[in-house]
Amino acid sequence: QAEEAARRMVAETQIVAEARKKAKEILGNAEIQARELRRVANEYCEDTLKRTEESMALSLDEIKKARQRFKAVAK
Repeated sequence: QAEEAARRMVAETQIVAEARKKAKEILGNAEIQARELRRVANEYCEDTLKRTEESMALSLDEIKKARQRFKAVAK
């Protein structure tokens, strides 16, 4: 009975060690995926903000031109 109990304990220890190894692997993969997702999200936000800034700059230029035309007509 003692030998059987010892075998079970060894088997359980191996299972726990394998489970910990698998958990560490899963966690590592999740961290890699999270970093990649953050990188892609940052790139998307940067691109969107850049395009918005460019669009706003063009709009501002058009507004300035329109004001100049109104000033020229008013004179």
